[in-house]
Formats: sequence, C-alpha cells, structure tokens
Amino acid sequence: MSAYVCNPIHIATLAAYRCWADGSDPAAAAEDAEALARANIASMRYRYPDVTGPADWPGPTDYASEEVYLAEVRALAERLAADVSTLDVPPIWNPEDGGMSGLPVL
Repeated sequence: MSAYVCNPIHIATLAAYRCWADGSDPAAAAEDAEALARANIASMRYRYPDVTGPADWPGPTDYASEEVYLAEVRALAERLAADVSTLDVPPIWNPEDGGMSGLPVL
C-alpha cells in the first residue's frame, strides 16, 4: 500500500465507495476500511520496523493507540457509506459486465 499511514478519511472513502457501488450494507464498509487500514499499517511496519506506535508513525500521529486509529477509520467508513447510499448516481463500475459501462459517454 504505502510507506506511511494514510489519513482515516482516505481509507474510509475507498471503503464507502465500494459499499455504495455494490449496494452493501454500511457496516460492510467499516469492515473493509479496517482491513485496508490494517494492511496499510502492516506495510508501514514492514518498511519501518523500528516504529513502535502512532506517536512515531510516518503519517497522522495524533492517535493514542492503533486501536483508536482503527476505531476512527471504522466509524468514518460506516458514516460515509450511510451518507452515500442516499445518492441517486449510477456507479462507474458495472459488476454485471466487469467493465466501466456506467461511465457517461462524452
């Protein structure tokens, strides 16, 4: 993923969009977001093995613990997924044909 810890809103946005695009329950976005965040942290730890916690993360450091960071990621994702589920916009990705047939033709 990256060599730094991503901002929670960025991870939450990715998870919420996937949830919206395939019609999943907003709670699924929280699970997806946590999985992405954990993978992001693992990637950062692989690159920087001496990092001990959020205080010395490359990226956002204003978290008391990894659990607090993950809780924020989950909460943001679920809230965003609930908000975007009310939008009446067709998704770009069309899972039925495996392509991007939902893109507007210019």
